[in-house]
Amino acid sequence: MYYKKLSFLQIKYTEEDRLQLLDYYDSKVGIRGYGAQFTKDDHTPTYILSLYEQFDFFANNFVVHKTGQCSDTLATPVRHIHIDSRYTALNIPIIGCTTNCATAFFSKKNLRRIELPAPHNSITFVKQGVPEEVDRFYLEMDSAYLLDTSVPHAKIQISTEPRMFLSMIITIPFVEALEYFK
Repeated sequence: MYYKKLSFLQIKYTEEDRLQLLDYYDSKVGIRGYGAQFTKDDHTPTYILSLYEQFDFFANNFVVHKTGQCSDTLATPVRHIHIDSRYTALNIPIIGCTTNCATAFFSKKNLRRIELPAPHNSITFVKQGVPEEVDRFYLEMDSAYLLDTSVPHAKIQISTEPRMFLSMIITIPFVEALEYFK
């Protein structure tokens, strides 16, 4: 298992929370292939602070992603396949999350690790042949996802409309985080 779909009820996320996050971060985060890091502080929106109260496994920083089109097809990624420097993430949609964007997971077959400066200390791979996809999910506006970011993965987005989502950094391995959402 590489991910788990969560209901908004499980993370106490409401439409009011979504609108607050959109209002606060829309002008602060530009469209790019990687997220903008924020540190929990006095200006952190109420909903994010409530997540810290609900769960004790979040890092003091979190990421807000605003992404644009990076592919003409959902078949395979054209951007980098990577492993994050964090164990696990909780991705929560804010706007524009549809089936026109997937997160795909890959085996390491036909991938070669390369050394290059990457945002947030992620590990980047280049494709050598066709990468072997092992699973994928679509972050949509009706649910959140817990995902194992220690597995090679990539975003595939065909939509020209930007999408934005909150990605909470979890400091424990994916299998341990799953225990909180049984």
